[in-house]
Amino acid sequence: MRKMKKSRILWLAVWLCLALSGCAKTESASEIMAKVQAKQMQSEAVQSVTMKGQMKMTAQGVSLEFPMDLVIQTQPAEKQGEPVVYFSFSTSFMGQSMEMKYCVQDQVMYSEVNGERSSQPYAYTPETAQELQQNVNLEKMVNAFSVNKTGTGYELVYEAQSFAELADLLGALGDAEPDLEALQELKQQFEMIDQTVTLNEWKMSFQVSKDYQMNGGLIVVDATGDVEGTEMNFSMEINVSVRTDQPMTTMDLSDWSL
Repeated sequence: MRKMKKSRILWLAVWLCLALSGCAKTESASEIMAKVQAKQMQSEAVQSVTMKGQMKMTAQGVSLEFPMDLVIQTQPAEKQGEPVVYFSFSTSFMGQSMEMKYCVQDQVMYSEVNGERSSQPYAYTPETAQELQQNVNLEKMVNAFSVNKTGTGYELVYEAQSFAELADLLGALGDAEPDLEALQELKQQFEMIDQTVTLNEWKMSFQVSKDYQMNGGLIVVDATGDVEGTEMNFSMEINVSVRTDQPMTTMDLSDWSL
């Protein structure tokens, strides 16, 4: 009997060691995202990010809701003559609709906002795209996310309890070498927001497959504040879908006046 107990304890110890060593090998969020980006760079597929959601504002028992539809498509910048970036956004508010479309093609950005068109030169090359990535401290920003292993891969999750917590995350969107003075100013501004607005929920989660393809996500925001003595609630929920099996959307530029 004692031998059986010792054997069980030994197996339990071995199992715990294996479990702990397995946890220690879990990749960080920045390591996972680096592999996701590397895979995207190797692939010539069009990457389509679709965001569908709804924003809601409530004050004095009256709620206003408006939907959001956003599409961002990209493909390798060396594909001259073809759109390399396409962006569209649409929403409606109190019966009024708003639509925006942008397209980068042949080093020109074409934009259409509520029917009004414009264009301007826009140099977009593999070098400029790489330079843009270098100016964003992705490692610092992504490492704010925790990593959960799932049956299909990984889930990256970031939750904030206050606006001040968001300062470091948003500060990573600046130069790779952070401007400490600007970051401190950003923190102070967010701390002032916290004095008048309560952040009830801020959650961002993204799903990554085992072969390092990002395939979806969810963004949830809920905040309550006081506006001139009236309590107002703002909430937003956006579902994110990422696919690489859709063709690039093209805008009709045949009658575009440059």
